[in-house]
Amino acid sequence: MSVNYSDIQPQRQTRNGLAVASLVLGIISIPTLGLLGVGAITAIVLGSIALNRIKKEPAIHSGKGMAIAGIITGSVSLLLIAVVGIMAAMTASLLLQSHQISRESAAIQTLNTIHNSQAQFQATKQRFGTLKELNEAGLIDANYANGSPVSGYIYTSTKVTQDSYCVQATRQAPSTASRDFNVIEDGAIRYVKSKAPSPIPHGEGAPLARVGAPAQ
Repeated sequence: MSVNYSDIQPQRQTRNGLAVASLVLGIISIPTLGLLGVGAITAIVLGSIALNRIKKEPAIHSGKGMAIAGIITGSVSLLLIAVVGIMAAMTASLLLQSHQISRESAAIQTLNTIHNSQAQFQATKQRFGTLKELNEAGLIDANYANGSPVSGYIYTSTKVTQDSYCVQATRQAPSTASRDFNVIEDGAIRYVKSKAPSPIPHGEGAPLARVGAPAQ
């Protein structure tokens, strides 16, 4: 029996390297957040190229399912990157706000303490004192008197007379918080909300709180 070799068709080798690479990169990109985006984008690009070649030459190129899976996983990875990025930005914003609120609360408490110290100083000296004098009398810490930043605020005293005083708590930088404060002889703490830090003059600002006025 003779064999007709013309009837035997050679088996064609199909190529699916791009599809495989797309799928592998897509899978790896999900737990690694897209390898900083590069792996996810590469998976999508390789998958798209593989699908285009399969469409043009299906007899030579294969792996359509893997290419589609690579594109899908790469896209999911990019979506995860966006979600994680948004969550990180929100968390950072909340942390910043929390720190700012904490600094403002500390400044308010400090001004209350300084007002009470003024009451003690006035009871013995029959007048109000500067921050330096309050420190020398042992009523407040030196950091409040020498202009050193304390929790992001710098404290200064102005218009100190027998009957009045003004102690200002001014932000060290705009990022410290959103408000500056002062306290005067009536015990009311006032504030101004602004982008740029600025000392609040005596009697200016919106009232925030009030403690007992010092004895006259």
